[in-house]
Amino acid sequence: MHLIIQLTAIITLVTLPLFSITQEGVQMFLVHEDEVITSEMSDYMKAAEKLKQAMVDHNITDKAYYMYSTDDNRFLYVSPIESYAALDNPTFASLAKELGKDHMQKLLSNFEGTYTNQRQYIIHYHPELSFNADKFHPEDNNYYHWLIKQVHTDKYEKFIEHLKDWKTLYEKTTPAPKYGYSVYTGGIGTDQPFSYIMFWGENKVDFHTEYQEVAQRQGEPRKALSPIMQSLLKESNKVEGRYHPELSHPRPSEIETARENE
Repeated sequence: MHLIIQLTAIITLVTLPLFSITQEGVQMFLVHEDEVITSEMSDYMKAAEKLKQAMVDHNITDKAYYMYSTDDNRFLYVSPIESYAALDNPTFASLAKELGKDHMQKLLSNFEGTYTNQRQYIIHYHPELSFNADKFHPEDNNYYHWLIKQVHTDKYEKFIEHLKDWKTLYEKTTPAPKYGYSVYTGGIGTDQPFSYIMFWGENKVDFHTEYQEVAQRQGEPRKALSPIMQSLLKESNKVEGRYHPELSHPRPSEIETARENE
C-alpha cells in the first residue's frame, strides 16, 4: 500500500486549470482512495485499524486523517493540508520516521491483496458555498450522501454562482433543515472541473425522510433551480457511505475545539 508517496508526477501531468485554489477561504484536503475487494473487506479494516493504532501509540500529532467508506467499496483517507508544500511531507511520513523503513513496510504489508486500485488527489472545501457546515462533526453522523457532479468546463463559473443560489434557498427554508452539506471542488489528480457535495445525517432513513420533506417545503423555487443545475453538468452521480471513527486519526484537540467554536 503506497500511502507514503509524493504527488510530483501528478502535479507535472495536470494540464487543466486549477479552478478553485486561488479563492479566499478555501481549505485543501489530500485524499488517498483505495478500491477494496469485497471478500477482503474484513482484512482491510483490520490493517487500517493497526495503522491508526500505530499513529496513536507513537503519538503522531502533526498529521490527521479521517476515514470514510462508500457503498461501492472505496475507502477514503481525508487529510487536511495547508498548502502544496505539505505534499513533501505525506500523511504517514512522521510515523515512518518513528518506525523505521522495515517496520513501516511490515505495517503496510497488512494491506497487500485487499484492494485492486488506489489513487491520490486534492479537493478544495468551500465554506461560502456550503450550508450548516459549521455544525458538521464527522463523529456525530453515521450516514453520508455524496453528489458527484462533472461540470462543463466553459460553465464552471456559472456553476459556482448557481451553488450560491442553492445555498440561499436552503437558508430561506423554514423550518430550517436539520442536515447540512459541504461543497468541495476538484484539484490536482481529479478530472476537473468537478464537485463533491457531501450531505450528512444521523442515519439513512432519517436523512432521506428529512430531505424529501425539505424538498417539498422549498417547492417552486427548488423546481426552478433544478433544470439550471442540469444544464451546467456533463454527468451527475450519487454515492452513499459512512464515517469510521475507529479507523480515523484526528488531532487530539480538533473535536473539542470545533465544539467550543459553535
